[in-house]
Amino acid sequence: MTLSDGTLLALSSFSTGGSIVIGSGGGTVNVGQFALTSAGALVVNGPFVAIGSIALGGNAAINSGTTSINGDLTASALLVAGAATLRGTGNIHAPTLVEGRLAPGNSPGTMTFTAPVTLAPQAVSQFDIDGTGTGTGAGNFSRVIVTGAGNAYSAAGALAPLLRGITGSATNSYTPPIGQTFTVVSAQGGLSGSFAGVTQPAGLAPGTRFDALYAPTTLTLVVTPAAYGNLGLAGLSESANQTAVGTALDAARPPAGVAMSTSQSAIYAPLYLLPATAIAPVLEQLSPTIYGDALMVARDNWYLVTDAISERLAARRGTRTGDQAQILSAPDDRAIWLTGLGQFGNVYSNGTSGYSSSSGGVAAGVDMPLNSIVTIGAAFGFTNQVTSAKNAASFTGDAFQFGLYGSMRQGIAFLDLQAGGLFSEGTARRPLGAYDVQAKGNTDGSAGGGSMRGGVHLDAGDWQLEPSLTLAGVSLNQGSLTETQAGPAGLSIASASVGSLQTLLGTRAERRIVFGDNVALVPSVQIGWLHEYLDTRGSTQAAFIGAPGVSFGVQSAPVGRDAAVIGLHAALDLNGPLAVYASYIGTLNASSNAQTVSAGLRIVW
Repeated sequence: MTLSDGTLLALSSFSTGGSIVIGSGGGTVNVGQFALTSAGALVVNGPFVAIGSIALGGNAAINSGTTSINGDLTASALLVAGAATLRGTGNIHAPTLVEGRLAPGNSPGTMTFTAPVTLAPQAVSQFDIDGTGTGTGAGNFSRVIVTGAGNAYSAAGALAPLLRGITGSATNSYTPPIGQTFTVVSAQGGLSGSFAGVTQPAGLAPGTRFDALYAPTTLTLVVTPAAYGNLGLAGLSESANQTAVGTALDAARPPAGVAMSTSQSAIYAPLYLLPATAIAPVLEQLSPTIYGDALMVARDNWYLVTDAISERLAARRGTRTGDQAQILSAPDDRAIWLTGLGQFGNVYSNGTSGYSSSSGGVAAGVDMPLNSIVTIGAAFGFTNQVTSAKNAASFTGDAFQFGLYGSMRQGIAFLDLQAGGLFSEGTARRPLGAYDVQAKGNTDGSAGGGSMRGGVHLDAGDWQLEPSLTLAGVSLNQGSLTETQAGPAGLSIASASVGSLQTLLGTRAERRIVFGDNVALVPSVQIGWLHEYLDTRGSTQAAFIGAPGVSFGVQSAPVGRDAAVIGLHAALDLNGPLAVYASYIGTLNASSNAQTVSAGLRIVW
């Protein structure tokens, strides 16, 4: 039976022993609620519309034109040749090979297969997308469903979503937002193979594209940013660190529509599913700024211990008692001192996620005068830091510091010197909410530095004044590491360092208030100007474990170069071998503040 440029309308169910041929003029077979049974084949050479149930004893071959199956087609096999298109909302009961175009729906709609579907490398899979519904017509998107436990869908060729120029009742005005998903293929027997790529359609929002997510039984189209390192293309803002992370992700990003490796999927699949408003915060969580934050806090902790030693040296100068109320008068006096330390800091920035920290520890030492001019001593310090970044990352670590110190005094002039080293270790934890994991990194580090403080000691009635200039520096190093517990989304962190060179210009005033023969209180106040010449922020170089060839760099929030230093001190001198003391020092600038408290005792013999 040959049909060309005509319609076959069935008024009842019937059968034929021959084949059905659709000529180049095309045609329609409308069986309606009835059934057409043919012992032969179906050959289509032009536009063809099938309505109702058609059962063939042989194969079906669609050689050219567009064929719409809007009922049931049963055949031994179905071939869609390179010049042909298969459309419709019907059910195909035949193993199907598509060499041409597969476009389910007449407008958006669903086509169902009850046998395996195989796409050839030259095939095109078109999915009309006019909304998020799974029905037919306007406001819906097209789907292919393959039923049957043994029936698989083998992907190949081009993936071509369509937003504009959709036929039928589609509005042709739908623009999907970032993060919107469309599960266009569902295969009960499994999904295999890969499309070669996505043909990006007209109608997408600026700065967006379609990507494909492959699952064991489904294929999902999802709208994503065209560039994570340039979210501005999509009208979204991002910080410099977010741009650095996004640029690295873009460099390792697989082509749109291609099946990703396991490592790629672990990194990008959670990212692709994010709505627009969640992307920048997730990029911030992926940014390993906590390692640079921890280095900057370690720098502050170094100075926390050296400042305690500096206070100790000041206590040995004549009637200058400082935090140490006990007056040293005899040249052979020796002392053991112990100071508890605490510091609380906050660093903030409009452009970079900031951090807060708390540190506690102890400094202790022993010193003795060599003569009336020179004093020497040795000290050690232990500090523990807890750093919390604004992107939910945290760091806990310990540092052991040791050093030698000494002082020289001639007349009213004095010079204090320090030199020492440090060893540290710690653990960083970075919750990655979008990935439902927490990356863990174990760090180790070292440092070396020293200081020099020179000034004069002046008496002004009951007051003692001590203007001075301090030059102090330290170099801190952190070893390389590889994070665990986050899989491919974890990071390999390169070694890093922070250098500091500071000057502190200030003065301190104090007086001794005597209460009887055995008790004296020594209050004092200090003011100063602190300037940092080297690093004001920590830098971290990293690469994703799942994309080791692409590295990126991020920086912690900067600490201001200039800061005001204000100190309040009090010492209680019991006029015996024991003295107790306490102090508060505030370091303040435009982008950070640090509050330091200390208390301790000293025994002289």
